[in-house]
Amino acid sequence: MLPPCRWFHLYLLRQAFATQLMRPIDILTIQHLIISGWDVDRVFKLTIQSFDDVHNAPNAAGPIPDRVPEFEDFFEMTHIMREFQLRGALHIGSSVVKVNNGSGDYTDKKDEESLSDFKHKFNSMRLIFPSDEKDSKKLADLLVGTKRSGKRYVLDIDLGFNKDAEMGLMPRSVLGCMYYLSLGIIPPIQDISMGNIPLVKDKDGKIYNWQELLGGLFTVSSSQSYPSNPFVAVKYRDHWYYIDNNDICTKRTFVLLQQLYSLQSSEAKTLPTLLTIPLGG
Repeated sequence: MLPPCRWFHLYLLRQAFATQLMRPIDILTIQHLIISGWDVDRVFKLTIQSFDDVHNAPNAAGPIPDRVPEFEDFFEMTHIMREFQLRGALHIGSSVVKVNNGSGDYTDKKDEESLSDFKHKFNSMRLIFPSDEKDSKKLADLLVGTKRSGKRYVLDIDLGFNKDAEMGLMPRSVLGCMYYLSLGIIPPIQDISMGNIPLVKDKDGKIYNWQELLGGLFTVSSSQSYPSNPFVAVKYRDHWYYIDNNDICTKRTFVLLQQLYSLQSSEAKTLPTLLTIPLGG
């Protein structure tokens, strides 16, 4: 049996881990994923729920939404970004401010020695893309606040809300990413007919197909028997849920989610060990 101090430490670790899963993904993490070679549209679709006034199904970061989410402009935006990325014409960075470890107040001090008690906070993302290529103007129009500088467009977008209470960049949490991707599960017909699955209807009264939202980003099929060629398969109740081994797009998204999960959960493991002293005799 574990001693009380060990039980308490494990409890704190679980609590810290749960908190990490619900904490919004850092801008720097998103930037590093793209710089390391991940396609920008896949990363943004998974990790960002709002980009200024361009929304990516913000109501899909929790349980199944009760209405069809808004996402079309976001998909168009990320499609253009991906085209620029493939041509090496898209550049993404982040701005750094210093925040006091104790008070949380922002500072603009320049002296490095005076910043010894401050930590980095990445609170703004910068996008740079050409201004004279096909779809440059369309992307600039979608991204409110984009400014032209010579042959380039430049956008600085704040994390959360800026000082004028205008919406900026709203990342998802890892848990929100999981909820979002869970919409890609194709449930068994029996569960649908028995009313076990909540159904959402579009404006025409038809049952909404969630793959229109995910666009093939993530698909999990279901069957009563073990699938013939699964990448991964899990049995739940009387059915198998699996990713087909031929579904390259879903497999890539699955690996991306694993990376995000590892990056976020590793921070919870850094919790220092606490010593608890029993007061009883």
